[in-house]
Amino acid sequence: MSSASVRYRRQYLHRSASVIIWSWVGALASAVLLWPAVLIMAADLSGLRSCNVNNSGLTISSCGKQSLNIGDFIILILVVSVAILTFSAVTHAIRMSRRVK
Repeated sequence: MSSASVRYRRQYLHRSASVIIWSWVGALASAVLLWPAVLIMAADLSGLRSCNVNNSGLTISSCGKQSLNIGDFIILILVVSVAILTFSAVTHAIRMSRRVK
């Protein structure tokens, strides 16, 4: 066997249990962060509704937000960032759990 074939031969790579466990803990922690972020965004966007005006003698109006503001965009960026973090952490944990040939 030549030295080149020994050098390029793939070997089994086994990661320690602590690396695999901490990878999954990080993935679960990022998923736990995603849920409240989505709920906050849904609550914020539910405020975008049209005005209902009662013109039957009483002037009652219930209006929501009329447009998006900078806070809405910050919440949207937060949710997208946490979603990317969750996806990355889960795929990393899956890669750490697999045995490489």
